[in-house]
Amino acid sequence: MEKRGSQSGCDAQFYQKLGYCQQKSCNHQAAIEQYTKADILQPDSLWTMRHIAQCYRLQGNYENALHYYIAAEEVAPDNLTLLLQTGECLAVLKRYDEAFARFFKVEYLDANSHRSWRAIAWCSFLTGKEQQARNYYEKVLTSNSARLEDYINAAHVEWIAGNRPQAIELYNKASELCNDKKRLE
Repeated sequence: MEKRGSQSGCDAQFYQKLGYCQQKSCNHQAAIEQYTKADILQPDSLWTMRHIAQCYRLQGNYENALHYYIAAEEVAPDNLTLLLQTGECLAVLKRYDEAFARFFKVEYLDANSHRSWRAIAWCSFLTGKEQQARNYYEKVLTSNSARLEDYINAAHVEWIAGNRPQAIELYNKASELCNDKKRLE
């Protein structure tokens, strides 16, 4: 006779797989419905909670996404990607202090996390912490991971700070890196 727990685990996997197929087909609401069934059958599955959160996020429903990201954080409190995703939702919801807490925790756990530096820099810019934004964009730009968007965002910070020559230099660097000039419009 099969144990009840293993049967519900199989059922949960079935709904996870159905949800994943729906998610890959960009049918996020149907995916959420399937993932929710899996979550009922197998609560506290990090995989399921993260996928529900991703689907809500892709729908632009950051409040619901945040609910699932926070629940997932309870299961895996030091998961760097999860902390960043939660922080990004919080930033979109303009809950910057909570977002900063996640981003700084990631930086503490991984001192070379370029993704946390970007997030801290952008949130700093949005909250008027110009010097902090400048410091973090400098870290990003001097790393091997600098991207076009980093130069543009760093230029925005310099422009707002009134450092026009530095801003122009950074905008020009972004222009040099850009293959598709329409992206700069």
